[in-house]
Amino acid sequence: MIKEKFPELEKLTDEEKLILIGESWDEVMSEASLELSDWQKEELDRRMKHAEEHPEDSVPWEVVRERLFRKYNA
Repeated sequence: MIKEKFPELEKLTDEEKLILIGESWDEVMSEASLELSDWQKEELDRRMKHAEEHPEDSVPWEVVRERLFRKYNA
C-alpha cells in the first residue's frame, strides 16, 4: 500500500491530503489519454436517452446532496 511506501503521508493534515489528492488527480488527467470503450459509450448513450425521455426519473443534485448530508450528518 502507498502508506507503507510513503510514511510521511501520515503526517499530513486532512487539508493537505485533499490538496495532494486534487493535485494528483489533475496531473493524471492532464497526462492520461483516457478513451472510453465502445460499451462505455453505448451505456452513456443509453442513459442519456433515458434521462431525456424520462426526466421525472431524475433527482436534482441539490436534492441528492441534501439527502446525503442528512443521512451522514456531514
